[in-house]
Amino acid sequence: MSGAWNYWHVYHFMVTYYQNTGLVPERSVLLAEFPSLDPEQVDEGIAEFNLVMGKRGEAG
Repeated sequence: MSGAWNYWHVYHFMVTYYQNTGLVPERSVLLAEFPSLDPEQVDEGIAEFNLVMGKRGEAG
């Protein structure tokens, strides 16, 4: 992958990966998928995914 990636791309990748496989990608997979992205941005994408997934099924 190339271009101006940020945490949102990591989040979207994680959602797509989860929808396609039923598995949450490991951090090492994300770092390999986004090698030019600052690891802090990868962690931010992971945090966003965890936040959203944690709220699934909760009463609003």
